[in-house]
Amino acid sequence: MISDGAFAGAEDFARQAAHLRFIKVDGGRDNVGIVGFEVRRHADRSSQYEVMVHIRNFTAKAMRAPLTVTLGDTTLVRESIDIEPDGRRVLIYPFKGSLAGILAARLEIDDDFATDNRAYLAVSDAPPVRLLYVGPGNPLPEQSPALFSQCSSNRRATGRA
Repeated sequence: MISDGAFAGAEDFARQAAHLRFIKVDGGRDNVGIVGFEVRRHADRSSQYEVMVHIRNFTAKAMRAPLTVTLGDTTLVRESIDIEPDGRRVLIYPFKGSLAGILAARLEIDDDFATDNRAYLAVSDAPPVRLLYVGPGNPLPEQSPALFSQCSSNRRATGRA
């Protein structure tokens, strides 16, 4: 695990598994970063979505960070976000239309840890793949929803022992 250790208990995190080792990357204390980025379709499967951007201020002072969310070459959001000291903001942006391509969120801020100032998602309007497996247990179909976000799986027993 490579981290700047900007969160409480960072050293203890790696101790939970023998195969992990904590490597601290030294740096400054001024960091605002994107810690979550997701998109979800409305339950009725229409062309309406919600884009979520989760931003965290790891500094001891209030910060203002310009945020830009784009889909390909199209700018969806451009606004400045105010974040309290050691605070977080979860921002939800509605989107209606075709959602296909590269969705990107960028904080236009010059801080000590630039790596977390950008986040990307490959998105598609493709309908979910539906898989019906008939037969005895098989790990691939049973794990497919966890492996592929656009896949839903159902299993039916064959009736044989």
